[in-house]
Amino acid sequence: MKLVFVWNLVLVLVLGCQNKTTPVPEDQLTQPEKTSVPEAPFQPGTGPLRLTAVASGLERPHQYSVDLQWKSGEQEPSVFYIVKRSDWNEGRVIPPGQSFYKDIHVTEDQEYLYQVQMLNGSKNLSTDWVKIKIPRDKVFSSESTVQIGELTEFHRIFILNQARLSWQGEELKIKADEIISEQAVFEAFSPENKNAPVGQPGKHGGLLKIHARKLRGTLLIRGDGQNGGPGTTGTSGTKGSPGGRGPDTFLHWGSPNPVPDGAYLHHGYWFYCDPPRPSGGQGGQGGEGGKGNPGLSGGNSAKVHVEIGDAKDGEVLITQKPGLGANRGWADPEDREDLGAFPGEIDWQSHASKMPGGADLNLFHQCQPSQGPEGGVGPTGPLGERGEDGFQAPYCLKLGSSQIGLCP
Repeated sequence: MKLVFVWNLVLVLVLGCQNKTTPVPEDQLTQPEKTSVPEAPFQPGTGPLRLTAVASGLERPHQYSVDLQWKSGEQEPSVFYIVKRSDWNEGRVIPPGQSFYKDIHVTEDQEYLYQVQMLNGSKNLSTDWVKIKIPRDKVFSSESTVQIGELTEFHRIFILNQARLSWQGEELKIKADEIISEQAVFEAFSPENKNAPVGQPGKHGGLLKIHARKLRGTLLIRGDGQNGGPGTTGTSGTKGSPGGRGPDTFLHWGSPNPVPDGAYLHHGYWFYCDPPRPSGGQGGQGGEGGKGNPGLSGGNSAKVHVEIGDAKDGEVLITQKPGLGANRGWADPEDREDLGAFPGEIDWQSHASKMPGGADLNLFHQCQPSQGPEGGVGPTGPLGERGEDGFQAPYCLKLGSSQIGLCP
């Protein structure tokens, strides 16, 4: 009878605990109001139950789970476990025989405290509180991003939608647990900066270092140097000589027979130029343009060091082309040739007193001076020399136990 009483008491205790900590389906879990956080947590637990907690990334970016495991020598059917989290109002009851729990309701870059309590009749044991911080992810999904410096504080790096990362000839150092690549491209220079400006040599490709425990997907690395800029334009040719001065012309009036071309009838008199309106002489041809300046040299390719422990689900492709020397500078043609000179002008004052009364000289334009034709175009100067290509820098590629290139 005494034995039966004790067993009944054990059942009451267990059922009481079950009623107090009813399991909640995972998809209905909410984040209750925070309670006080225990002090001095340890990892792993050092009590009779040893608890370990590991944060694992889920398939999508910024989503993680915490996997809890504990170990106990007691596996009787009457043993129950309760998982507690410092910000939960109620624990999660674990069926007998199960010594693990997955918490998927966690937030990136947050800290959590966990404890597991064992109930076996009147026996009540608890693990120490275990603290764990959820890692962070970095996601690149735009077409082109300039990234310089270090990326070392992220657990996973996602490079999605064939995104492109360029370090613009500087340095980029990446250290992560895992890189997930959707045909990502790492390139020393973005497409709009492949060529140096006019008159400047190409920049060297800089340095790219990647260290990751695991790679998923294809990663293309283009460590090409920058192409040199075109040479500047050569000096201008000399000016052509001015055209010679045209002959003098004289304004006449009267009743000529025949009436010359361009004569103007005014108040019964014909006004005309004699000799007819002349032009100035043709301007001289411009001089030859100066030789174009040499094209600028291309930059050396980037130094690339890639080390990935597990690449069975990934692939790395590397190209390292030195920057090309630029085409030679174009020569400038001659300076603009001089215009032809104006012709001789009419001395209006010496004729004004002899003009018939009322003559409106402002309306008579036929004897206005005209300009001579421009001189010919001077020949183009010779082209400058092509710039030198850059050099190929060393690279190192380690994938698991295999390596290619010059590795330290």
